[in-house]
Amino acid sequence: MYVRSCNDRLIASMFTIFHYVFTIAAMSYVNLESGIIHVEWDVTGPNTVPFLATLREMDARDDIETITVHVSSTGGANAATLSICQAMRTCRKTVRTIGTGYIASAAVYILAAGTPGHRSIVEGSMLILHGAGVPTRAANVENMSLKELRTYTREMEARLTCLAEEVARLTGQTVDFWKAKIEDGSDWFPSPDEAITLGLADHIIRR
Repeated sequence: MYVRSCNDRLIASMFTIFHYVFTIAAMSYVNLESGIIHVEWDVTGPNTVPFLATLREMDARDDIETITVHVSSTGGANAATLSICQAMRTCRKTVRTIGTGYIASAAVYILAAGTPGHRSIVEGSMLILHGAGVPTRAANVENMSLKELRTYTREMEARLTCLAEEVARLTGQTVDFWKAKIEDGSDWFPSPDEAITLGLADHIIRR
């Protein structure tokens, strides 16, 4: 019985270590006990799984009152961003977001996904938004049949609408407003004050 108990504790310890190593590798830094996550990676599918798992665990713990997500990232994939934003907005606990340094593309939406009234940007931080990019597989468009091309076009339109609807929910702006901004294709550099006006954040942390 003692040997089995030791083995069980060893397995549990190894699982905990694996969880921390995998999570930290994907998210740069996590402090599970204090409810802190740093988002400093490219937002992609493989990084989304440990983020969501850690977020849900923090949300379920009784010893954590507020989850804090520090955001400083170059952005990433729309599909991963939608999953993260929706998970953050469905947490029972308050999710405080703090944007620092360089906050670009999808990272701006993650900043906006914090609990309204608890989304901040550090003074002097740089925000970048840009139009929808073309996925990698679009490089094979010349090999697509006309039917495939039509299907692909409908898919891109659906993705655009889905993203615009989500950002509209996060900011209080209209879907048409965000669709026009995303479709425009131009890079856009809102200041922290403009981000507040747009509904992407609530406060500026002055230094």
